[in-house]
Amino acid sequence: MTEAQRPSRFEAPLLQIDELSHGFFTRKGGVSTGLYSSLNCGFGSNDVRNAV
Repeated sequence: MTEAQRPSRFEAPLLQIDELSHGFFTRKGGVSTGLYSSLNCGFGSNDVRNAV
């Protein structure tokens, strides 16, 4: 994605329910390095906890 492009806004009726928590993230802007530099989102890895 170039800087001129922005991600599309995703809307769905299910996401309007107050009791439903949701979120998403991408690899862009991650801080892990080496083996963990990909999409690392679990505390079960050996990555530095502050980087997860």
